[in-house]
Amino acid sequence: MNTKTLLPLGTGLLSILFIYFGIVEYGIWDDKKGPLGGFFPVIIAIVLLLMSILAIIQSFKESKVVYEKENWLPVIGVMTIILATYIIGMIPSVLIYLVVWLRVLEKSSWKQTLLVTLIIGAIVYGVFVLWLNIPFPQGIIFEWILG
Repeated sequence: MNTKTLLPLGTGLLSILFIYFGIVEYGIWDDKKGPLGGFFPVIIAIVLLLMSILAIIQSFKESKVVYEKENWLPVIGVMTIILATYIIGMIPSVLIYLVVWLRVLEKSSWKQTLLVTLIIGAIVYGVFVLWLNIPFPQGIIFEWILG
């Protein structure tokens, strides 16, 4: 047993938990209302369960687990975004991550990096904040500034 077996086993167990809560606690379908709160989580959890089973089967075919440094960059990036979200908010932390990723790892020019960041920032803000009214975490600093 190595991490290529244990990780899919963990995601498989987590998906079973989501399937259970989606069906039992939230419900998936009502004849009059249509899909209920558990509908989408159950579908995603079923797909995750199937992928986990396939990954477990595949893990027994592989002989040696190799973790390369480059494979950890997205994990470190996501952990950094989560930490930065508590400090400066979600949208600024994701945009800073995008700038760092494009500039440092992809070696994009400043012009291209700023253009992509501004366009994505405008789309995210326009669609999710203005249009759909989704409240994103503001972070400690912005909550302190805004009072």
